[in-house]
Amino acid sequence: YRSPRAQRLIRGPIGIAVLLLVCVATVVPFLLSDLPVSSTGLAGYHQFTIELYVIAGRLYPAYAAACLIRPTARASRSAATWRAGTSAGLICAAFCMVVLLTLLQVATFRATAPIGGLLMFMNIISYGAIIFLAVGLALVWLSIRSQGRKTGNSALANLAAPTTAQVSGRHPGKIDDTP
Repeated sequence: YRSPRAQRLIRGPIGIAVLLLVCVATVVPFLLSDLPVSSTGLAGYHQFTIELYVIAGRLYPAYAAACLIRPTARASRSAATWRAGTSAGLICAAFCMVVLLTLLQVATFRATAPIGGLLMFMNIISYGAIIFLAVGLALVWLSIRSQGRKTGNSALANLAAPTTAQVSGRHPGKIDDTP
């Protein structure tokens, strides 16, 4: 959504530092764990290091989602079409759910048993975020396709179309052989 602030927070020095810290926080507990045999999702292991590994693996996606909440919320309010606004709103909701879910997982870290209906609520948030993001991205795709139909050509094809300079021969990688 072309947010310079979000780009700086994710791709800049702060984002790179967060990524490196999360990588270390993910790899170190995994390497320190006693894993004699494979277990799907590491569900067969109830070790402190595995729990740290699982929580750490969720931190960077939550950080990136938190950085993108404001731009997607702004895009949902200022979009030119209903599809673009709805897709941005759904994507924003998914990002909010990711952040909320991560906060809940960190808050309940080392809980011996799920607290009441909290586990079900966390599952609903988790799957809801996946559905909202998928539907939001599908609407983005539909919006791009409909723009191409209105203009008489594919908006996706225009991304790979040759430039005027390439076609006219003023570019080193020219497409035609005419002088």
